[in-house]
Amino acid sequence: MLLRNRKPEDAFGLQPSEHSSILLLIMWQKIKTYTIAHLLGLALVVGGWYLSIMNTSADRWQSVKFLSGANLVGLVMIIIGAYLPEIWISIKNRGKSS
Repeated sequence: MLLRNRKPEDAFGLQPSEHSSILLLIMWQKIKTYTIAHLLGLALVVGGWYLSIMNTSADRWQSVKFLSGANLVGLVMIIIGAYLPEIWISIKNRGKSS
């Protein structure tokens, strides 16, 4: 008689509504991690590109100089921005099972 009135539970002893809210929180955390990492990487790529282009256009009427300090900083920003999201996500997910 008691088994009929009992609510269904999963393997962890959670009710279906509790289980879905925990999954939504975990999924929201993953979405935030991926979004923040990729937006930061995009900002670095765009900032590095802008810095390099602006520096090159500012030196237009001077002698040809391809590797100035600002161009190198812009190049480093682009490279860091390209690889930062994947490094950030792998460090954040280190030790977690999928």
